Amino acid sequence: MPNTNLHDAAKRGNKEEIIRMILEGNDVNLQDNLSHNTPLHTAAAGGHKDVVEVLLAHGSNVNLQNKHGSTPLHGAAAGGIRMS
Repeated sequence: MPNTNLHDAAKRGNKEEIIRMILEGNDVNLQDNLSHNTPLHTAAAGGHKDVVEVLLAHGSNVNLQNKHGSTPLHGAAAGGIRMS
C-alpha cells in the first residue's frame, strides 16, 4: 500500500488535517508500502504528541509492527514523546 496523505499529515504534525481525514473515513491503521509504518508510527517518530493523541483516540493500533518489528512505542521513544 502506498504512503498516504494521512501518513504525510502525520509526518508534518498537522493535527487539523489528520482529524479531517479521519472524519472522511481514512484508515488510521493503513501501513505504508516501504516500511509498513502506520500514521501512528510516523507521528510518534516525529514527536507529534497532539497527532499521536488524535490517532489513539480514533483507534490506532499501538501493537502493529512495521517490517523491522518496531511498534509506534519504539518511534515515540526515539522521537522523545512523553505521554505523562
